[in-house]
Order: sequence, then C-alpha cells, then structure tokens
Amino acid sequence: MNAGEINQAYAIGTTSGAAGGYLGGFVGLNLNSEIVFHDAGFGSDAQNGKISQSYALGPVTGSNAVVAGGFAALNFGSLDQVYGVGHVQGAATLGGLVGANNGTATVPDRSSPHTVSGTGTATNSYWDMQTTAQTKSAGGTGMNTAVLAGGVPAGFDPAVWDSHSYPFLVALNNPPLPPQDTNPLPPVIPPVGVVNDPFLPPPDQQINPSSITAGPSSDPVPNVTSSCSNSNSSSNDSNSKDSRA
Repeated sequence: MNAGEINQAYAIGTTSGAAGGYLGGFVGLNLNSEIVFHDAGFGSDAQNGKISQSYALGPVTGSNAVVAGGFAALNFGSLDQVYGVGHVQGAATLGGLVGANNGTATVPDRSSPHTVSGTGTATNSYWDMQTTAQTKSAGGTGMNTAVLAGGVPAGFDPAVWDSHSYPFLVALNNPPLPPQDTNPLPPVIPPVGVVNDPFLPPPDQQINPSSITAGPSSDPVPNVTSSCSNSNSSSNDSNSKDSRA
C-alpha cells in the first residue's frame, strides 16, 4: 500500500494472494486519502499516493482475489510514466495495468478496519496485452509486445528511460546496482488487433508482387494461315488425279 510518493523504482517478483485481497505487480493500493501510519495505526495527515517513472515485470496471481492489476490493483492516487507486463489472473476484477481506478477498499487499522475511497489517474502509462493476457484496464494504454518492447513509448522522458527491449531506468542501471533485465516475457495471448491468415505460407515463402517482371506476350492458339490451307488443297487434287490414272 502506498500513501506517499514513489519515483524511479521497479518490481520484478511474483505477486500472489488469497481470497479478498488487492494484488498489484508493483502496489496493491495506491491511495489518495487523508491517512498515514501513526504508531502502527492511521492518523489524519494528508498524503497523496503518487507513483511515477516505475515499472513491474512479475506475474500477479490471486486465489479468488477481489482486484488484480499488472501494476496496481486499486489506484486512488496518480500514476505517470509506469508500465506493467506480468500475467494477471485469479481475481473478480482484472486489469492489464490497473484493476480499478475508483471505488472503496477496506484497509487494516489498529482498532478497526478503515474504509478508503477515491478516483485515480494514469497518464503516459502502458501495459503489454499479450503477456498480461488482459485487453482491458482501468487506466493506461494497452500495447502488443513488439510495440512496447520496441522503444521508449510516447510520454516517457528520454532523459530518464532507455530501451533495449522493454524500457528501463537509466539512473538505476549503473554499478553497483544490478543490470535491469527487461527482456519481453513469453506471450500468453496472440497479438491483439493483428489478423493472421492461417492459409498463407510463412513470410519468407510468400511472393512479393513487386518483384515479378512481365515477359513477352504470346498467342496460346497459333493461327492457321491460308497458305497452309491452299497447300493441303493442292495435295488433295494431286492425289485424286493419280488415283484416276
């Protein structure tokens, strides 16, 4: 759960949970609410959940969870320049990037459960539809693997991000920090919106029409000339005379 500010961070592990949970690849709940921790409980200091320039790679697997998302389950705060790519499954409400951007949730308190609510935003944020197996999300823009792994997407600051597959954070890619492995994950579903004809041969066996050069024209049925006809007639007349002789 986040009720503060997070900038330039990433998560790579697997997220799993039991029934009734809120599961996100990066965060379960991103709150925009007047609550913070005070002595293991909640107080009233205003804190807004803001997450920017971050990503989540790992799968999110619930067991009858309430909400699950590739990056955040419930987002009542703000997300900017984030992405999620892990397989999302096992919840009543699923989202490729965000499970839900508005509603209510119950969070623990030292005396009794506390209900929080809000409406969140997700700007310049993306998810991989093929690897998450989700074509919908409460926020963000869905992309096929080849697109999201093909370069730094629109709205991402090029001074902060670079790409050799999925985008990675430049500032966190220097020793002694471990290198960021952002190679694309195995797809769970085929590319979305791409029509594949099952009767077409592989691309390397298809003929490119522009490479075909027209040859000289030919008449498929040769013409019978009159000279041939006269020659046959003379031959027949000659044969007739010979037979009478």
